Amino acid sequence: MSRLSVAYIVKNEIENLPESIRMIRELVDEIIVVDTGSKDGTWEWIKSRKDIISKQIKWKDDYAEARNVSLSLCTKPWILVIDADEWIDKQYFEFIRAAIEVNFNYYGYYMTIHNFITSPFWDPHPQIMYGKAVRLFRNRNSIRYDGCVHNQLTGIDEILKNTLDVAVYHFQYRERFNYKEKAKRNLALLEKREIKTGRNFNTCVWHGDIYKRLWLWFQEDENLETAVDWFKMALTYPPDTPGKVMIINKVIKQCEVILNGKHENNKVQEKLKPAMASGN
Repeated sequence: MSRLSVAYIVKNEIENLPESIRMIRELVDEIIVVDTGSKDGTWEWIKSRKDIISKQIKWKDDYAEARNVSLSLCTKPWILVIDADEWIDKQYFEFIRAAIEVNFNYYGYYMTIHNFITSPFWDPHPQIMYGKAVRLFRNRNSIRYDGCVHNQLTGIDEILKNTLDVAVYHFQYRERFNYKEKAKRNLALLEKREIKTGRNFNTCVWHGDIYKRLWLWFQEDENLETAVDWFKMALTYPPDTPGKVMIINKVIKQCEVILNGKHENNKVQEKLKPAMASGN
């Protein structure tokens, strides 16, 4: 039975998109790609593929809007959302098929995101950061994305979500070379949103996530300190779901442990300097 659409939004992804689609093609019944203004041949490649339903839209500084266009093009009962720099390995296909064909109680499923900070193709022990997100969900008009930067899925009650033992491989290490420019752009988008809608729990968290990612890539302590400030500011606003407070408190503690460890190390180094200078 034809049941699953995969939905992408892309821009300048000619190096990543063909491989991502090749990896997922056997699983899905319909491929949706929305292009937001590629200049590197991505759009031409998309249009050359007869098995892709595509649309090119004008970028309006809003990731959620582009995501929602891709969802509106899906015609199958279930939607899988991945990005061009992500893969799902074949070992997980049966878990996904079972979720959409056997269990009809849930409207969405969490998957574990394996964010590769170093290349798994060159590093025998790659650095990985793990996350979790709903990437598989029912095709309903009420289920849509919100958020100009860190868009989040809305329209599914938490009790209607479950977790699948499925990994999404995100080759995040490719972002390092252009992330400072991307961060600058995304911070500007967040500021525009706050002017229109006001600051809230989510916009503060999104700010914090950007600065935390900057620290991850470039190890500049001031970025991690700024991230903590934004996460703490988030806690001064009511969250849209109670569980998020616990998550943000955990993130704050993790960041502060890193910063305190560095500060202690710096103190030790300062104490050693006189002895090192005297040769003792």
